[in-house]
Amino acid sequence: MTLAASGTNTFDNVTNGGSTLTFVDGGATNDSVTIGSSGGTFAIQGAIETVVGGSTDDTINLTGATSNTIGNVSAVETITGTVSGSDSVTFGSSASTTSLDGIETVTGGSANEVLTLSSATSDFTADLGGGSGDQITLANGVNTGVSISNTETVKGGAGKDTVTITGTGSTEITGGAGKDTLNLNSSGAHTVVYDSASHGEDTITGFDPGTGSDVVNFSGLFALSNGGDNTTLEEIASPTAQIGANSLFVALGGGSFSATNTDTAAGAVSVINGLDTTNIASGDKVLIMMDNGTNSYLWHFTEDGSAGAETDDLQLIATFSGIADAASFDDGDFTKDGGLG
Repeated sequence: MTLAASGTNTFDNVTNGGSTLTFVDGGATNDSVTIGSSGGTFAIQGAIETVVGGSTDDTINLTGATSNTIGNVSAVETITGTVSGSDSVTFGSSASTTSLDGIETVTGGSANEVLTLSSATSDFTADLGGGSGDQITLANGVNTGVSISNTETVKGGAGKDTVTITGTGSTEITGGAGKDTLNLNSSGAHTVVYDSASHGEDTITGFDPGTGSDVVNFSGLFALSNGGDNTTLEEIASPTAQIGANSLFVALGGGSFSATNTDTAAGAVSVINGLDTTNIASGDKVLIMMDNGTNSYLWHFTEDGSAGAETDDLQLIATFSGIADAASFDDGDFTKDGGLG
């Protein structure tokens, strides 16, 4: 059944009766759809200014050929856009937990939105605005063209994600598995989270070192250990210095370090083997930051008990694009939550 709006229309307590109801845009005036308690699947073509779900699961499919817009959305569990069109969703003042698929633009309301993308995207922009606990989780697969602002938590999928954080808010972002590119804006205070050494080889741009505003956090699932597990950053300026007995985070920087191939495991091994690592016992795991004069590279080093570091002892965690000297990093740029081991 198709309900074609004309002028200002309010459809209250609608049910689908076992078949899909389609609501067609009524033009420049305000149209409202309120779904009944039995829920169901509904289609919308064009623009409907207010959509309120019922007390059970509701699905909205946007079916207009070119673009669709729904506003003041609340209590809708699933929203699916068109494959070729440009679809936009604006949430209302009530908190929402919603799965999205094929939606290009999302605007948040004054409450919290918890949004999950059910398939990978190449075009997604979200500004979740007013809430203080907004969250977006990307689908597994390759996500590109993702721009997110004013969202407190962003979680990547299992594929290669490219995410740009814009706006003025602060964001905690977990890239997840895959070689992700995380672009941070300069105005917020951001936390990049790693919960596994296998979630590495990321590229991070816009990180502001040495100020305490941006932080890399290693959760309890990320294995780190070295003696007494001192989480204070140890800064080393000499290529032959000794790494401390308890240091978990080490930055090698300054003019004395001149290696230019520290983006490779072989190059990083050469730098580490120039240091005195006798304080790192077999089985210990330490994070070592080094640069090549253009970027800085964070390596996860596992001491396996053999003589000297080897390439299979190292895992590249992140490339910090544009940070030419690892000495720029300071205590507070790295933290460890949830225990050590």
